[in-house]
Amino acid sequence: MECWGANNYGQIGNGQTGVNVPIPVPVSILSGVTSLSGFGSTNCALVAGGAVECWGYGGDGQDGNGAQFNTDLPVSVTGLTNVTSISAGYSAMCAVTSSGTVECWATTSTASWETACSAPACLPKQWPD
Repeated sequence: MECWGANNYGQIGNGQTGVNVPIPVPVSILSGVTSLSGFGSTNCALVAGGAVECWGYGGDGQDGNGAQFNTDLPVSVTGLTNVTSISAGYSAMCAVTSSGTVECWATTSTASWETACSAPACLPKQWPD
């Protein structure tokens, strides 16, 4: 998989931050990608076997590993297995598992569901809980 464009938060995934990338470059340490979803400065990839890797802006927990910091290389989303699809949004990332459950992470708030992201609450949580 390859990415290009702005890279102020490491969203290219090549181990560098702050250097815009005008041509496609491989995302480091990532293989077996079956789908990709990104929003703003965060990208997530569904990889063969049902795991999810995210990188880029993580200030609101978008990287899904329990921390709130940017990552310039893909990191595994903690606790997700058997994922069949992913979606990145403005304030939350979500995944659907093979059993049909929806798991979301990062800061989000709706009338019926809320998770404030302060580690370790930046981890996937079943929706609705």
